[in-house]
Amino acid sequence: MDKNIYTLSNYMDNELESYEICKLNELEMKKMKKSIKRSNKKLAACCAAVLSLTLLGSFFPNQVYAAVKLASYHISSFLGIEKNIDDYITVLNQSQTYEGMTVTLHEVILDDNDLIVSMSLNYDNHESTSFDLLCADPTVFLNGQMPFGYSGGIHQVSDGTFECVGTYHFENISSQEDFDIEILLKDITIQKENTTASVKGNWNYHFTANGSALASNTISYFLNQNFTLPDGRKLTFEKLSMNDVNQKISCTFEQGSCGLGYDIKLEGEDNLGNPVEFFLNTADANTAILKIVSLKNGYLNSDADFITLTPYAAEWPKESGKSNNNFEKIGEPFQINLHNKQ
Repeated sequence: MDKNIYTLSNYMDNELESYEICKLNELEMKKMKKSIKRSNKKLAACCAAVLSLTLLGSFFPNQVYAAVKLASYHISSFLGIEKNIDDYITVLNQSQTYEGMTVTLHEVILDDNDLIVSMSLNYDNHESTSFDLLCADPTVFLNGQMPFGYSGGIHQVSDGTFECVGTYHFENISSQEDFDIEILLKDITIQKENTTASVKGNWNYHFTANGSALASNTISYFLNQNFTLPDGRKLTFEKLSMNDVNQKISCTFEQGSCGLGYDIKLEGEDNLGNPVEFFLNTADANTAILKIVSLKNGYLNSDADFITLTPYAAEWPKESGKSNNNFEKIGEPFQINLHNKQ
């Protein structure tokens, strides 16, 4: 991975798909934010997943990051979406500057329980525009509700300039209604070698967005496919949801000591021979989402009649929290009939 483009990757565990998002309450979030300030190591992890609320985000497989290059800050470019998704995007292009740091909120999309955000950050301090890490930790509200997790990626354009697209994960919302959204940012940290500095400001963005257009074009397939995790707990793949922005499979599992405890993926192909892979994106106490990473194999072929998928699981080491990629098959392949829309 080119250091000039993805400087941040040198400061993080590079198996990005290995992290599990355990649900945090507000008190735990506050404690975690305090711990970031006390540890440069944790700061580096936060910066690697810029805008992360939990330090446990970034669920794109690491090999995909090398191919990610934003173009004009568009969400579609980052996600590798070839279709026109302008009807689903709220374009903001709002910029605010404090102490030479300009934060621009470009685009947002509401997709089911996800808020997808495109932002850029530019530090115009000529004495220190070259730095290694950048960490911004905003507070995000959707009708007053905070997200339980975050996933996404960052791209360093040049010295002092970063672009990022991230997804904030919420619970039990209906994206078909108008939402009052706030993104609040008070402190941005930069690090060069062993030196850290804080840029303080009041970057506040307040707007409304609606996901009804995308919701009306979302197709669902109910699966009810049951499997057993290596520790004996039941795992059920419940639904495949498809639209022009995301293709994802939701699942539930019996609770463990810290949520899922495994990295999960589905691998297979469609009836035309095209490879299909779903990777773990988020997980909380007993639910998880797997998503297609469109930059790897593309979205499902619209001409396909069915796909065949095989489930795999790899346990997270308890000490490092880093996936060993030692996936084992946990069940036989199953088919999804793409003509059987729900």
